[in-house]
Amino acid sequence: MGDSTQKEGIVPVVSAIDWSYVPVYSVFLASFLDHASPDRRYELILLTDNVPQAAITALRVQAHRYANVSLRTIDMSNYAVPDFSVHGKYTKATFFRLMIPELLPEYGRVIYLDSDIVVLSDVAELFDAYSTGLAAAVLDFEMQGMLRDRTFCMSSSLTWTGREYLEKYCGMTTDQMLRYFNAGVLVLNLKEIRKYKKTQDCLELLNSKVFVHVDQDILNIAFAGQVQIFPYGWNFVANPNQEIVFTPDLLAEREEAASHIKLLHFAGLQPWREAKDLSYEEFF
Repeated sequence: MGDSTQKEGIVPVVSAIDWSYVPVYSVFLASFLDHASPDRRYELILLTDNVPQAAITALRVQAHRYANVSLRTIDMSNYAVPDFSVHGKYTKATFFRLMIPELLPEYGRVIYLDSDIVVLSDVAELFDAYSTGLAAAVLDFEMQGMLRDRTFCMSSSLTWTGREYLEKYCGMTTDQMLRYFNAGVLVLNLKEIRKYKKTQDCLELLNSKVFVHVDQDILNIAFAGQVQIFPYGWNFVANPNQEIVFTPDLLAEREEAASHIKLLHFAGLQPWREAKDLSYEEFF
């Protein structure tokens, strides 16, 4: 199969939501539309779980005035996710990205973006910057901090440090750990993922045991470091965990990225959930 995205000139952007995230996606959509280039064509593909038709219609109306942007939805409510895999703040919808290569056979390459992102730059730049690997992504800032902080434990109930968790539980090599990426922003090479049957690998991992970072751990294990790394500005986490002791070099990288944020990611602490003031909440 050829890379039909190149032939059609379309930039496909996939996200996944359930009913509770409709307002959050609406904010994402508004920011996306504000920064979309009038010279490019975009298809927004929304994977949904029990989202009412009225809400979908409202989102389509929101995008309708942009002639170069289309929005379609794929109902994933019947997609099976093991009950044990959904835990904490994570919902069933977070796992939908694992199925993208099989859901979109017409595409050779797509962007995946979490709905809790505020877009501050044209995502076509991200799409064009991809050059190699099963995917392109940004290093996970918190995990990079955990790898250097030998005292921080993953959670109050899990006594492993970040390094111990990735090495002992996830079976990652040192190189894979140092290239551990955040799965909220991805350029996925669907053609290569299908070629090497990585979707099957992901689903086998999903059904095997519970992962702390759910689908993100699964993708990091399955892709085994075959990922092009983009700068932090393409997935700038607004409020990283302050209990992690970040090294001066990591903080310097973050400060540099803060001067040119392209995608602002409200992973972790989120302005629509938290009662206290958060950094960058004015963007949301």
